[in-house]
Amino acid sequence: MEIIVFEGGCACTRGLLPLVKKVLAEMKIDEIVYTSQDFNKMVAMGISGLPALVVDGKVLCEGEVPDEDKLKEVISSIK
Repeated sequence: MEIIVFEGGCACTRGLLPLVKKVLAEMKIDEIVYTSQDFNKMVAMGISGLPALVVDGKVLCEGEVPDEDKLKEVISSIK
């Protein structure tokens, strides 16, 4: 499973990464989470808002830091 958190330079977009890591640990999913600020890659994937969570090439959420329950639901949907 490839997990990428796209974030920008401001603090408001950096809240997703620690939450993703926490949720994965609680779900006992042992995967490396990559981060990226590659604007060209974001555009190519159709991402229009940061932060964004991409799993196996699918944009699962963007433009917000979802709450923990929603994030668990989103991640569970791709397992």
